[in-house]
Amino acid sequence: MFSKLGLFVLTLKLFNTVAASGRIKEVNSPKGKSRADASERRQFILHMPSPWHYRAMVEAGTDECNVNKDCPAGKFCDVHTCRACLHERAACHFIGTCCEGYACQYGQCTKGVEQGEPGTYCDRTSDCLGKESCCIREISVNPHTSMCKPMLDEFESCGPINLFHHVYTGGMVEPDCGPCKVGLQCKNVGINGLHFICLKEEEE
Repeated sequence: MFSKLGLFVLTLKLFNTVAASGRIKEVNSPKGKSRADASERRQFILHMPSPWHYRAMVEAGTDECNVNKDCPAGKFCDVHTCRACLHERAACHFIGTCCEGYACQYGQCTKGVEQGEPGTYCDRTSDCLGKESCCIREISVNPHTSMCKPMLDEFESCGPINLFHHVYTGGMVEPDCGPCKVGLQCKNVGINGLHFICLKEEEE
C-alpha cells in the first residue's frame, strides 16, 4: 500500500514540475506572449503576399469602373475593376470579357463567333440570333449565366429531363421557348417508361 502511495506522490511532483516549466517558457516567450501566439504570428507572416504580388496587381491595372464609367479599350469591368481582356481558349464567365474578334462560347473565348450564336451568353431570348434559339441556363456549362441554345429538331430527345424549362431572365417573365422547333411538339413515346422526343404536331 505504501509503495502505491509513494508512486502517486512521485507522479504528482513530476506533473507539477512539467507545468511549472511550461509557465516559465510562456513568460520568456517574445513580449510575454505564449508560444501559441508566436506560432500564429509566424503563420500570418508566411501567408502575407509578397511585394512582387502587389507589383503584379499594379502592373495589371487597377482602373475603376461602374455603370457611369466604362473601361478603356482592351479591358472589361469585373467587380468595379478593369481587367485585361481574355484571349483565345481562356475561360470566360459572362458577356464582354473576351478580346476583340472573340466571343465567349461554351465558357471559352472563341475566334470568329458572333454574339448571339449558339453557346454564347445571353440575358433574354431576344439576345439570340434567329428565331430557333432560346436563352436558357445550361448548368453543365455555367450554372449562373444563361446561354443561347438551339431548339431541338425532329426525333431529338426532349425529356423526361428538359433543360428548356430552366429559363432565368433576372426576374423578368419571358414567353415559353422550346424545347422543339416550330411545328414540332415534345411527346412521350415510351412504353415501359417516360421517353419524350420532338415529333410533328399532327403525328400521334
